[in-house]
Amino acid sequence: MTTGKMKKLLILGASIRENVIIRHARKLGIYTIVTDYHEDWSLSPAKYAADEAWNISWSEIDTLAAKCAEEHISGILAGFSEFRIQRLIDLCAATHLPCYLTSWHLHVTRDKLAFKQLCREYDVPTVPEFQKDDVLTPADFPVIVKPVDQAGSIGMSVANNEEELRHSIDYALSLSESGKMVIERFCDNSYIKFDVFYVIHQGVPYLIGTNDTVMCQGKKGYGTLQKAWLFPSIYEKEYMKECEGKVRNMLCGMNIDYGYITMSSFYKDHHFWFFECGFRLSGEHSYNFAEEACGINYVDYLIRRAIGDEVTDFSFHPHNERIKMVVLNFFGIQGAVSAIQGLEHIGEIPEVKEVCLYTGEGKEIETPTEILPKVAMISLFSEDPERLRQCIDEVNGCFDIVDAQGNSLIYERTLPEEILL
Repeated sequence: MTTGKMKKLLILGASIRENVIIRHARKLGIYTIVTDYHEDWSLSPAKYAADEAWNISWSEIDTLAAKCAEEHISGILAGFSEFRIQRLIDLCAATHLPCYLTSWHLHVTRDKLAFKQLCREYDVPTVPEFQKDDVLTPADFPVIVKPVDQAGSIGMSVANNEEELRHSIDYALSLSESGKMVIERFCDNSYIKFDVFYVIHQGVPYLIGTNDTVMCQGKKGYGTLQKAWLFPSIYEKEYMKECEGKVRNMLCGMNIDYGYITMSSFYKDHHFWFFECGFRLSGEHSYNFAEEACGINYVDYLIRRAIGDEVTDFSFHPHNERIKMVVLNFFGIQGAVSAIQGLEHIGEIPEVKEVCLYTGEGKEIETPTEILPKVAMISLFSEDPERLRQCIDEVNGCFDIVDAQGNSLIYERTLPEEILL
């Protein structure tokens, strides 16, 4: 592709997930470049998809800054990785290119105590917590202990009694860079994980979606996996009544000019307890729902702002409440992929909005950690919840990832009866 006067977007990272940004940038007529340190491009699939690829680590700020100047880069994004956000901030500062957040904003997303303190300032409810020296009664257990500055499940464990609590505290502190941890009420599967999504434009937060999470049943030890997201949340009206004004005030108080932010909470018995927020692109690809329901595609929006476009044509309309979306996650168990079945039939289902494959024939699914890898994600749209349940049946009936013996490598499937919309 010839660049001519085309704007150039540098994307930090080149995993298969960055293909989403490449696709949207190209739609906008923008030249795409991805970068990471892998010289073996099979480890960085987005290098094959982008217009250009660099074998430079996204942590080498000085090298990248010089390269950006040489290549006349117009904007930079960090994609779906929380780990790359700090590098985005640093590189944008070094190149004087737009960045939608600061190191302080990132600190709030990474430090669980800082996030909870910010929530308290604006009366946003958070998960009840205990202090290290508190004397807990049997009724207080189970509790969850986590490092304040680690993402995902790193350093996190559940304690059911005082002895387990001591071990959990030591474990969390051993993996905390700051030497701090937090002890909270453990919200088991009787709680619903509730997420809320905002786009911020010229300092004004716009609610673009909510969802509920369907968790894996965990019969084989993987109960923390999120196997489906349901849009909008069936608790959205309660959120609007109880929390939305407080959350909006908090976002305004964070002095964000533009950007995208998610917040997660647990819901039970008409109460919300928030526990984290994030500025990276969301794994459930909520931009699909936002575009259908509100007319905003925040991936396009962030790309345009990254290259210096003020987006004067920004347009938002309140949710079309008839729009429903189900995002199905498929996690893989250990094995070699021999075939991926059913894609042709899935492509004929009108309600299918997006199919994302994170593995391929001849690839090995590896499970080195307690979290199984996601191997596929399928997004479905309809105004009819019953039709969505039928679509899930159709997908489950035809889609599979199998080994050479024909054994399925999919861990657990979402069942139609689990879908509450």
